[in-house]
Amino acid sequence: MEERELTARIKGGCPSGLYFFYGDEDFTKNRRAAELRKAAAGDDPSFAAFNAIDLFFGEGELDLGAIRDAVSSPPLMSPFKCVTVSHSALDSLKEKDRTALLDLLRSFAGAVPDTALVVKATSDGFDPGTKKKPSAFLREAMKFMDCVEFPYETESRLGRWMERHFAEYGLTAGPGAIQRILDAAGHSMYRLEGEVSKIGAYAAARGADSVTVDDVNACIARTEEEDAFALANAVLAGDTAEALRILNLKKGRREEPSYVLAQVTKAIADLETASLFAAEGRDRIDFARTMKMNEYRAGLYYRAASQASPKRLAALTEAAVAADRAMKTGASGYLPIERLICSQSAPAQAAGGAR
Repeated sequence: MEERELTARIKGGCPSGLYFFYGDEDFTKNRRAAELRKAAAGDDPSFAAFNAIDLFFGEGELDLGAIRDAVSSPPLMSPFKCVTVSHSALDSLKEKDRTALLDLLRSFAGAVPDTALVVKATSDGFDPGTKKKPSAFLREAMKFMDCVEFPYETESRLGRWMERHFAEYGLTAGPGAIQRILDAAGHSMYRLEGEVSKIGAYAAARGADSVTVDDVNACIARTEEEDAFALANAVLAGDTAEALRILNLKKGRREEPSYVLAQVTKAIADLETASLFAAEGRDRIDFARTMKMNEYRAGLYYRAASQASPKRLAALTEAAVAADRAMKTGASGYLPIERLICSQSAPAQAAGGAR
């Protein structure tokens, strides 16, 4: 089932049935579950305990009896109720427990016309497999449940969504600001919502009428992994100024030089691996699953690796390893990293890197 079909059902008034929500975008996943919940409970919170029942299970947790009781109880003062079963780590269940859960869910098919039962898996806790080869759990669930995937939104839709949020602060998005946010924060709407709120408040406080790239850079919260990728990509592109700017941020945070170099070396090695995968005709999804990497991040690595030859990436990996060796044999502080950055400036100018 497509998300738009689910939305139409909810608007139709009584969307009873069995649903399995999965995918990368937890924001819209949870929003649709909340809409089903509201359809059941209405605007009177006194009926929520009876008509909108939420069950939460953590890693390795499952209570089939609680699910059975919640689904079997009749709705109160309403023709309809909603039961939401949320799993933070569905894949952590033992195989026999996953089988028992599927058997219980299958027993409800066609038997509870007054109930919407939503089983919801977090993005980090469930691997759905691929469209050609779905996971065993998803393959079975598809036989008797409406399975709704919630992938990351497209960049164009996320851009419009962020622009609407900025408009609440009386702001527009200046050139490059939206793309800079997406490059730094990724596609998760939960994270983007927080970043946009910070950036909007900051830009409004300084009396601006438009959000600039400088506003984004001043506010965006980057992870160490993202910094390492950005630094590695700047080195690959031969952008010495940008690479040194990122390194100076790490210096300001007093990050351990050997740890910084290890992160950058790993990012460079992952770029080389992405290049090898692409050369073999393997796509970014295969790369993401093999490397246990988020699909969006895998796409960034694929895009960056496509801008350089495998020979160039192999040479860069060798240079990073040499820098690591120098640091371990006596070179002090950030000097080996600075030498790595500067040594790659000239040859990289024609070799490329993702921008």
